[in-house]
Amino acid sequence: MAAVLFAGSMMAADATMAAGTNGYDDFTVNGKPAVKIGTGSKGGDMSVTVGAGATSLTVYAAAWKGVSGLSLNITAPEGVTITPASINLAAEENFSGSEKAFTVADESAYKFDFVISGADAGATFTFTTSIAKRFLMWSATYETAEGGETPVEPGDEPSVLQAVKDSTTWDFSKITANTANALYGNDGIRLTDESTPSKNDEVIYADYSADFMTIGEDFNKAAIAFKGEYPIRKNQYCQAGTLHFKAAVAGTIVVKFSDTGSSASATAVKRYLVVNGEQTEYWTSRENNGTEAYDAQLNVVSEKIAVPAGDVTITGSSAIVVYYVTFVPEKQDEPVLTDPTNCAEAAEAALSVAANNELYNGGKEYSITGYVTSIQTAFNAQFKNITFWMADAADGGKVLEAYRAVCETAEDAPMVGDKVTVTGKLTKYGSTPEFAQGCTYVIVEKSAPATNLGAKTIAEFLELKNTKDTCILTGVVANITNTTYGNFDLCDKADTVYIYGLLTPAGESKQFESLGVAEGDTLTVLAIYGEYNGKPQVSNAIFVEVKKAPKAPAQDIEITLSSLTDPGVLIWTDAVAEDGWWQIMGGSDAYQFSISNVSTTETAGVYTVDDLDPDYSYISIYGEKDTVDVAFENGSVTVAISNEGVVTVKGTLVGSDGNNYIFDLTYKDPVAEKTVNINITNAELNDLTETYTMFGVAGEDADKNFVQFYFKSETIAGEYTEEDLNAQYSGIIVGEEVASIFSATIKVVANANGSYTVTAAVLCYNNTLYNITMTVPSDTPEGVDAVNATVKALKSIVNGQLVIEKNGVQYNANGARIR
Repeated sequence: MAAVLFAGSMMAADATMAAGTNGYDDFTVNGKPAVKIGTGSKGGDMSVTVGAGATSLTVYAAAWKGVSGLSLNITAPEGVTITPASINLAAEENFSGSEKAFTVADESAYKFDFVISGADAGATFTFTTSIAKRFLMWSATYETAEGGETPVEPGDEPSVLQAVKDSTTWDFSKITANTANALYGNDGIRLTDESTPSKNDEVIYADYSADFMTIGEDFNKAAIAFKGEYPIRKNQYCQAGTLHFKAAVAGTIVVKFSDTGSSASATAVKRYLVVNGEQTEYWTSRENNGTEAYDAQLNVVSEKIAVPAGDVTITGSSAIVVYYVTFVPEKQDEPVLTDPTNCAEAAEAALSVAANNELYNGGKEYSITGYVTSIQTAFNAQFKNITFWMADAADGGKVLEAYRAVCETAEDAPMVGDKVTVTGKLTKYGSTPEFAQGCTYVIVEKSAPATNLGAKTIAEFLELKNTKDTCILTGVVANITNTTYGNFDLCDKADTVYIYGLLTPAGESKQFESLGVAEGDTLTVLAIYGEYNGKPQVSNAIFVEVKKAPKAPAQDIEITLSSLTDPGVLIWTDAVAEDGWWQIMGGSDAYQFSISNVSTTETAGVYTVDDLDPDYSYISIYGEKDTVDVAFENGSVTVAISNEGVVTVKGTLVGSDGNNYIFDLTYKDPVAEKTVNINITNAELNDLTETYTMFGVAGEDADKNFVQFYFKSETIAGEYTEEDLNAQYSGIIVGEEVASIFSATIKVVANANGSYTVTAAVLCYNNTLYNITMTVPSDTPEGVDAVNATVKALKSIVNGQLVIEKNGVQYNANGARIR
C-alpha cells in the first residue's frame, strides 16, 4: 500500500530483507533498512524476497571497511534465475564508518543490478559471503514487467488509526525526507490536489512510503494521521494541516510549535492553536505584553490541554509548524493490595504493582509461609544470602521468589522441601514476583534429609527434576563463558547441561581459575537439578575431580635462515654498558622470534632459559584469527661470533605450547662487518651555555672526518647516551657521507690541564659502528686560538644535511651557497 500511495502506476517496489545470521539485528543506513552478514571470524547469509512478476533487482551494498578479496554469492530458488549469480566486492572497499553510525557518500558506488526471470509467483534469493568477513546490505528494490501490477504485500494494507492509552510523544523532528521526487523539494514533502495522496486526503504516517521519508523507531506512526499540504518540511517539520489521533482514555496534550516567519511582523505577532475546535492564541514573535521589538519567531510550548477519550484533532494558523505532540493519560487508580495470606496471593499482589511503589520504598512488610521448591542461587558466603523459590505446596513449582534472603551460614540455609516463613517487602523484578533483597526467613519444618543419588549420566540428570537430592555428574568441559564464577557446558555423549557457577570443595565461589579447569578436560561435580527460564541447569556445582585433556604431541619447528623472508637476522648489542645486553630477532610469514640475554658483557656463550630475558625472548605465531605469543620454558641456545663477524645461533628452546623450536642460524653480523675507527686530535669545544654544550669536532682531520655531539646539558664531563643528544645537530661525516646516530655511549673526561678526552662507540643508521677517540685542548685563549687557526671551515649537520660555514657564509656539501 505504501508503494501504491506514492508510486501510482510505477512498477517498482521495496524488496523484503531478512536479518543476517550470526546474531546481527537489522538497523538503518541513511534511512534504509540494513543487514550485516557474518563477523570477523564467521561467514553468514541473508535473504531478499521480491514480489510476483519481478524482472530485476537492485541492491545497495558494501563490504566492511578494510575488507579485501570478498565476493557475494546469490542463490535462486528452483526454476528462477538471477544474473549475475555472484559479485566481487574487491572494488567496493571505500565504505567508511563505524558499526553504529554509517555514512555513504556516493550511493552509485555500491549499486548492484540483477536480471531476474521465472519469478512469476515471487522469489526469495539467498546472499552468502564467500569468506569470513563482514558485509553490509542496506536496501533492495525490484521492478515488475511493463503492464504488470505491483502487488500489495501482506501486512502492507492501509492501516487503521490505532488508539493510544499510554504516554506518547510524536516528535516530527525525527522524520526525514529521503530522496528527491515529484512530491519532494528542498522544503520537504509537499502534497497537492493532483498528487497521490492529495493534500485533501488524510493519511496515517504508517502508510507513507519509506521511499520518501524515514520515521524514527520511537515515533508511533500507526497512531497519528495528517491531512494537509506539508506532512514534513525541512527543518520546520509538520505545517499547514490537521493532525489526528485517537485517545483510548481521557488525558492531556502539550504541543510545541513555531511561527514560520513568513507573515509575522510587528503588528502581526499572534498565532493560534485549535484543539478539537477550541482556539487559543499565542505570542510567537515577541513577549506577551506586545511591547518589545519584533526580533524573530519564537518556539511555543502550550500549556496542558485536556482532551477526552476518542478523536483528537490539532490544527491552527497556516504559518505555524508543529515540532511535537505529547499525550499523557489521566492518572489511573492504583491497584489496591489486599493482605495476602499464602504464596499464590503474595505473588499476584507483587505482580499487580510497580517495583518502585510504596510497598517497596518503606512500605509494609508481609510474612508468608510456604515450601521451598527450588534453590535459585546457593548460599553465598561473601554476601551471606541465598535465593530460593517457594510455593503453597512442596510440589507447587515456582510461585514466589525470596531474593537474596539473609543467611548467616551454610548450615542455616533451607533445603528443597523445607517449610519456611519469609518476611519482607513485596515487589517484582520484570515478571518475577518476589520478596525484595534483605528479606528474612524462619524454617518452620525441615523436610526429609537430602540424599546423594550417586553417579548419573547427564540424560538421567535431566530426567530427575529433583531440586533437592544431589548426584555425581561427569562430562567434558566446553564453551567456558565466565572464568570468574565458572560458567560452561558439561557434555557426555550426546547430552549437555549448563553449569552456572563452580564452587571449590569448601563451597567458595569466584575461584574457578584456581581449580585448573579448561575446555576439553573431563570434570566430575556434585550437582543439584535446577532451572533458569524453564531450561535445566546446575547452579553452583561443587568441584570433585578434573582429569586434564591430553596434550597434542610436541612438534619440532626448525628456525633457519632459509625459512625467513628477511635476508638476515637483526642483532642488537650494547657491550659498552656495564652489564651489557644483546637481542637477536628474525621473522617469516608464519612467526617472529626474539632471543635476548638477561645480563652479560659479551654476546657469545651458552644460554639456558634462565639466562634469557623473558620480556624479549619469545615466538609469535601468526594464525587466521589471532597472534599467539609463546614463551620459552626449557632448553638452551649457543651463540658464537667468529673473528670475521660470522654469528651462529644453535640449540633448542621448548615453548609454552609444548613444541620444540630448533634454532640453526648462521649469518654475518652487519655491524661487525662495518666498523670505522676515527681518531681526532685538537678538537674544538664550543660552549653555548644558554641552551646546550656542544662539541664541534674538527681539528687536524677536519677535511676527512667530522664528528659532532650536541648535548642536552650545560655540563661537559660525564657519560652520555644517544638520549642525551640533540639528534638534529649530532652526527658523523666520513668524507661526504652523513650518518645519523642510532645509539651511542660517550664518555667525556676533564683532564687536570684543562683539556678533555672523549671516547665513544656510536652505531649509526647506516649499520656502521664508529669507534671514536678525540682530544680537546685546554680552553685557555692561547689554546682556543691555536685550534681556530687550523680550522678553515666549520661543518655541521642540520636536518640530516651537511652544512659548511666559512667566514659567516653557509654552503652545502656540493659547495652551493645556502645563505
